[in-house]
Amino acid sequence: MTDRFPAEHVKGQIMAVKFYFVLKVLSKIGVLKILSGFKKFPGFSATISPFSKQTQKLLWRTSFQKKTIAAMHSEFSNVQDGYRKVRGMPATEIPLIVIKSVVVNEFYPGTSEDTKRIIREKLREAANDLKNWSVNGRLVEASGSGHNIHIENPQIVVDSILEILRKALLTKV
Repeated sequence: MTDRFPAEHVKGQIMAVKFYFVLKVLSKIGVLKILSGFKKFPGFSATISPFSKQTQKLLWRTSFQKKTIAAMHSEFSNVQDGYRKVRGMPATEIPLIVIKSVVVNEFYPGTSEDTKRIIREKLREAANDLKNWSVNGRLVEASGSGHNIHIENPQIVVDSILEILRKALLTKV
């Protein structure tokens, strides 16, 4: 939802805030628990279908918990303010690895191909800006991964965490 993105991307982010608010209400009254118990939630089965059966089972069990939904709503509600705060901070020497997805295929309905291209460029630009926040920053692109890098390519996340820990121990940050 940063100022650099086209209106279609901002609309999608605002829709996500509203969507997670509705999910938060549904989770409080127990509807999501029932739907997830029967594995009936529109679009969710298709979204998780590329993952292993074990991961799908875990996602069905954890994705619709009240705390999970509240965290997702909070993340989307506060992302703009978070970006603003990070951009306003001075550069640091703290080891930083920005992991960027390569597969970006989820857009607000009706988004033109040209706008999709611009959104992808702006996401790359935003990742590079974030990487440059640290003189020890590095950008890693998770090939074959979309938004859920931690599920689709967990090894890249593990390797990045280990690299940062090694650097932190060596520099005693």
